[in-house]
Amino acid sequence: MPFLAQHWKIILMLLICWYAYAQKTAHTRAVNELEAFKQNIAELAAKQAHENEIKRIKAELSIKSAQNAHTKQIEDIKNAYAKTHKLTTLTIADLRNRLRQSVSDTFSLPEVGSDTERTTEEWANSYAAFTGQYQTLVDACAITTSDYNLLRGWADDACLQVGCE
Repeated sequence: MPFLAQHWKIILMLLICWYAYAQKTAHTRAVNELEAFKQNIAELAAKQAHENEIKRIKAELSIKSAQNAHTKQIEDIKNAYAKTHKLTTLTIADLRNRLRQSVSDTFSLPEVGSDTERTTEEWANSYAAFTGQYQTLVDACAITTSDYNLLRGWADDACLQVGCE
């Protein structure tokens, strides 16, 4: 005890210096860890940006491919419709409008009597009307299906790119 009482100022100064050194070391270590953390975040951000760019490019290519396939399908449907209906100038928009008008609330199956006393001409007219309505419905459904498949493909690509829940 006499040593502590005699040299307390020096011991106190050494303790203060040791405490300051410990704090400085801790601060330096914390700064270094923070810099490493920031560097790690920057590297991860760059990696994520690169992955996102790859996903974006893949999604764009997939969507362009799907759009090209959709355009070809719609064009094939339009050409088949124009050929069967003997139309020379028909656009996709015209085809959509024609089909929309044909498949309306008045679209119904022809009346078929339960008796067999109809003539073959009546039966042929009824069958032709039914066949025409059926083909119109098939064409309209083909366009709708192609449109849906394009949109579904776009949604799936978007889910792959940004994620879906």
